[in-house]
Amino acid sequence: MLGIDIVDIKDPSFQERNDRSFDLITHEQDTVLEHPHAFWLLWSAKEAVFKCKREPLNFSPKKIPIQIVEDGDNFSFRSENIEGFFAITEEYILCICGELSSITYEVFDDSYEYWNEGIRF
Repeated sequence: MLGIDIVDIKDPSFQERNDRSFDLITHEQDTVLEHPHAFWLLWSAKEAVFKCKREPLNFSPKKIPIQIVEDGDNFSFRSENIEGFFAITEEYILCICGELSSITYEVFDDSYEYWNEGIRF
């Protein structure tokens, strides 16, 4: 299974979060990095792990431990036995986890007056 989450940094409603925001989602085993978008890295990893597990539960970010690792400009993470990575640009933070051995991905950025015209399966 795969888990995917994307944060649109260019979204007009996008806001940086403060320490109180971290308190609402942080597990005692979380690793939080010094990064301009640290909250969103942690949030998107938790969302992706939740989606990867496919459990019939409500999303509770405080119950999902995340250890984020920085290696130069690359970021990866681990949550128990699930591993994942981030793709970070000026427009978005993409987080993918799960069975990564053969994954390839592409992010399309386009605007449509009617969103259903832009969605293709």
